[in-house]
Amino acid sequence: MNFRIVTHLLKTDWRRLRWLLLACWAILLLAAWPALSFSPGDFDMPPSEDPLYAHGNSGFDDVLDQHGLVSKTARWSFLTFGRMSIGAVLLVAGCLGFHGRMWSEGRPVRRRESILAKAAGLLVFLVLPLGLLAFAGALLHGVAWGEAIGMGAAHAGRKLPALLGVMLFGTYCGRWWTWLAGMFGMALFCMVLPRALMMALWPGPDWFSNPLTPIGESSFFPFIQNLWLAVILLGVLLLRVPRDLSGARKVGIALVSIVFGCQLTTYLSMRSWRGENPLAKLPDWSATVRPELETSSLEASIDRGVIGCGPYRRSITSFDDESYMNLLLPLKPGGLPPGSYVTWRPEGRSSLKAGDRTLSQTPANERVVGWDGIYLGEADENVLTAIVKPEGGKLRWDSPSSLVDSRICGEIFTPIAAEDLSPVELEMKLQGLVVHLEKIVDVPLGAPVTVKAEGIEFHIRRLDLPGYQPVADLCYVAPGKHGMNRLSTPLEDWLPVIYLPGESMARQPWVAHSGTMTLAPGLNAVRFLYHTGQTSGGKRDLKGYDQARFMLVKRRYLATAKAELRTPPLPLTVTHEGQDREARSHSDPPPFNSRPDPATTSPQAFEKWLKLSYAVFDKDWGGRNIADYVPRHMDRILRRRMNLSPPHPPEGRALELACPENRKREVIDALLPTNRDPQSNWIPDVLIRRGWVTDAKPEILRMLGEDEVANNIFTQLMVMELEDPQTYPALLNQKLGFETYQRLRLLPGIEPRLAEMAARTFREAEESYADRKPSDRIYPYLIPASHGNPQALARLLENWEKIEPIYRRTRAEYLREVIQLPGAPDDWRAVLGALAGRQVADFRFDPLARQWLPVTSP
Repeated sequence: MNFRIVTHLLKTDWRRLRWLLLACWAILLLAAWPALSFSPGDFDMPPSEDPLYAHGNSGFDDVLDQHGLVSKTARWSFLTFGRMSIGAVLLVAGCLGFHGRMWSEGRPVRRRESILAKAAGLLVFLVLPLGLLAFAGALLHGVAWGEAIGMGAAHAGRKLPALLGVMLFGTYCGRWWTWLAGMFGMALFCMVLPRALMMALWPGPDWFSNPLTPIGESSFFPFIQNLWLAVILLGVLLLRVPRDLSGARKVGIALVSIVFGCQLTTYLSMRSWRGENPLAKLPDWSATVRPELETSSLEASIDRGVIGCGPYRRSITSFDDESYMNLLLPLKPGGLPPGSYVTWRPEGRSSLKAGDRTLSQTPANERVVGWDGIYLGEADENVLTAIVKPEGGKLRWDSPSSLVDSRICGEIFTPIAAEDLSPVELEMKLQGLVVHLEKIVDVPLGAPVTVKAEGIEFHIRRLDLPGYQPVADLCYVAPGKHGMNRLSTPLEDWLPVIYLPGESMARQPWVAHSGTMTLAPGLNAVRFLYHTGQTSGGKRDLKGYDQARFMLVKRRYLATAKAELRTPPLPLTVTHEGQDREARSHSDPPPFNSRPDPATTSPQAFEKWLKLSYAVFDKDWGGRNIADYVPRHMDRILRRRMNLSPPHPPEGRALELACPENRKREVIDALLPTNRDPQSNWIPDVLIRRGWVTDAKPEILRMLGEDEVANNIFTQLMVMELEDPQTYPALLNQKLGFETYQRLRLLPGIEPRLAEMAARTFREAEESYADRKPSDRIYPYLIPASHGNPQALARLLENWEKIEPIYRRTRAEYLREVIQLPGAPDDWRAVLGALAGRQVADFRFDPLARQWLPVTSP
C-alpha cells in the first residue's frame, strides 16, 4: 500500500471541500455552544432538541420569555443550528463519497488505497470533530478526563455507522443529483411512509416503524443494528451493481434493499429481543410480606367506580351495556421496612363463592380485566406524610396532589342477584410491589440554594411571576442514556413536594416548563419549572410561603410479592349507585300490594324493594316507606352510600322516624366510617334531628382531631350542637359559609375568636376577590359586614351599585340579612331603592341585632 497516495487523496478532498468543511465545523460549534456554555448555577434553560423531552404551554412560555427566564429566540436558534448541523454533516459525508467515485473514474486508484483515504477523511473531517465536541462538553461539566474521553469515543462511535452509510451511498450514486434524489427517497421511504402506514393501520405491528431512527431506549439496539446492516448492504451493492447503470435504477435498488432488509431485521430482533423487565431483577418477598383482610364484612357498589381508591386501576362501572360490581378490600401488609408500602393488584380472575357454588367472578372480557395498570405518578399518602412531616400531626394534601391509600385494593366482579346476597367466600390471587420512599432534598423555597444528593448537584430557587403562584425552579446536570433524561430509572424515580409548615399543608407541584439537552453521551442538562399552586381569580395567595420548603422524595422499588387470599364466609352488602337499570324513572310510588312484609322480609327481598321504591322526586314518601323496615334491616340502611345530601336521602328520614331510642348507638357507631365519604354525610343530620349529638360527643371529638369536618356543613352543624369551647378552634379554622356563621355566632363564649375569624375573612376577600365581577364580590363580605366591619359594608354597597341586573334578585336576599331594609323579604326592587346613593355613614351597627340599621329613612 502506498501511503503517499492515501495522503494525496486526503489532501485532495481537503482542497475540494475545505470551504464546506469549515462551514460545517462552524455550524457544529454553533449548535454545540448551548451545551458547552450551559451552567446549572445560572439557571439556563436547555433548549431541547427533541420535543419529547421539552414541556411547556405557549402562554407560560410567553411569560418566561418576557422576564428573560426562557429565551424563545435562543431556543429557535439552537434548533435551527442543530438541524443545519445534521444537514451539513450528511452533506460532507456524501461529498466525500461521490467525489471519490469521480476521482476513481478520472484517475484509477487501487481500491484499498481509496478505501483507506476515504475512511481517514471521514474520521478526520467528521467523526473526530464530533467526538471532540462531546469530550469538551463532558470535561467542561466536571467529568473526569478518562470518563470524558470515553464519552467522546461513545458519541463518535454512535455517529460512525450513519456517516459511513451516507458516504457509501454517495460513492454508490456517484453524482450530486443522484445522491440528493436518493437521500430524499431514503427519508420518504424510511420516515414518512412507515408513519403514514402506521396511522392507516393503527396501532399496527410494534416493529413496523422508522428503521433508521430510534423511537425510544427500547429500540436503540435494533436502530444501531439497522445502521450497520445498511452499511453492509451498500458495500455489497457498490461491488455488485454495474457502474454504468442509470441513477434512477441504482437508487431504486438501494432503497428497496435497505428498507426491506431493515424492516425484516427489526421484525426478527423485536420478536427475539424485547429488553429485560426491570422488575424481574427484584427479590421475592412473598414469605415476609403477607396481606391480611382488615374487615369482617364485604361492601360492594354497582354503577360506581373506585378509581383513585388504590394504587392500581381496577374499576369499571359499565361495559358493553352491562353493569359491573366494584369491591374495595382493606388490606394490612406485614413485614415492611420503615418508609415502605406495598401496592397489591389482583392477578387472574377472582371469585365470590357460597360453598362450592361460584356466585360471581372477575369478567372474562380482556378489555375490562386489563384496566389495571399501575398509577406511575402516585405515592402512598400515609407514608409520604410521615416523610414530609416526621414530627407527626395532621398534614393536609392540597389539590391537585394525586396520592393513594395503598392499603386499599379494588377488584371487579359481575353483579350478584339479590337472592344470592348471603355470606360469601372471597378467593383472590394478588401481585405486590414493595416501594420505599426516602427524602433526599429538603431546602427552603426562596433565594437560590445548591444542594448535592445522590451524586447530583441541584440548584433550586423561587420565582415570583405576576398572575402565578410562586414557581419552583430546579436546574441540574444528571447522568443520562441515549440522549434521554435518566434522573429516573426503571426501578426508581423522584417526586417533588412543596411543604408549607405554617399551614400544615403539602402539595405535589406540577411541571410548568422543562427542557433537557444532551451535553455528552451519558450526561444531560435538565431544568424544571414547577407550579406550586393555583391562583384564585387571578390573585396570588402567598399565605405560608414565607416558610415554604421544596423537597425531593426518592421512590425506589424494593421487591415483589405474591399472595393468595381466601376468606371465611363474610356478609356482603351491595349498594346501587346512580340510576340503576331496574330503578324507577318517575316519581310515582310503586303499588304497596307488591311490597314485602317488613316484619318477615329477607335482606335480599328488602334490597330489591328498596331499588324499586327509591323515588328521586319524593324523598318523604321514600323515608316513610323505608321506616317500616328499620327494626329488621337497620344495619343495611346504615351501610348504604348515597350520592345525595341531607335531608334528601330517604334512609336518613327513615331513621329519624323509626329508629328506637335503644338502638341509637348503632347510628352513632356508623358516624365515623360513613362521614369519611363526603357524599355520605346524612348521619350527622339524623343525630341532630333526633337530639343524639351529645351522646356522640366522643366520636365527634375524634372526627375533629382527624380533620373530618372540613367542607361538610352538616358535620359542622353537628359539632356546633355540642356548644363545647374546646371545639371552637377547629370550627373557626374551617372555611365557613354565611349560613354556618349565623349559627356559629350564637355559641356561648365564641368571642373574641369569632371577631378574629371575621377579620381574617375580610382580608382573604380583599386578596382573593379584587378582580372578580361585582356579583361574585357580595357573598365573601357578608360575614365581616354582619360582624360590624364598616369596610366590608362599604364593599357591599359599592358592589351593589355595580352589580348586573340579572343577579340583583338573589343578592338582595343576602343584603337583607346584613342591612335592615324596608319591604317584603322577596321585594328586591325595594332593596334597590333603599340603597340607592347610600354610604356607610348612613348606617349604624346594632351588635344585638347583628345588623346595620339606617340612621335616617331612605
